[in-house]
Amino acid sequence: QVENSASVDVDSMSGLEYERHCRKVMEDAGLEVTETQATGDQGVDLIGANETNDLRICVQCKRYSSPVGNKAVQEVAAGRLHYDGTMAVVVSTAGYTKSAKQLAESTDVLLLSTEEFTFLLQRSHIDELVHTSQSLHQ
Repeated sequence: QVENSASVDVDSMSGLEYERHCRKVMEDAGLEVTETQATGDQGVDLIGANETNDLRICVQCKRYSSPVGNKAVQEVAAGRLHYDGTMAVVVSTAGYTKSAKQLAESTDVLLLSTEEFTFLLQRSHIDELVHTSQSLHQ
């Protein structure tokens, strides 16, 4: 039986299970996914690439119970540069602080819920993501 990534209970997952779930969502979208090493990952957990349209998404997965703060945004923004990404994304189960939202806006980092991430990475929406990525760098 194939697990439907849209109906998974992410709140019961560990941090590692949540990262694996995010990886599956990315793979289901047709992205080639690379995991960074657990230590020294430069703020990026997963890198999803689609060579067809030069998309290289650097993702940090946060399975938190309270809103994610600035540190995650700082890390993934730096990680995008380090890994030559076209886009930086933080995916969280618990939302974001006001400060994280402000920093994300000025550093072109997308802050997404699990549901938003899953929706955006569905095959029918990957073109929108590419367009978003390209518009961030113009």
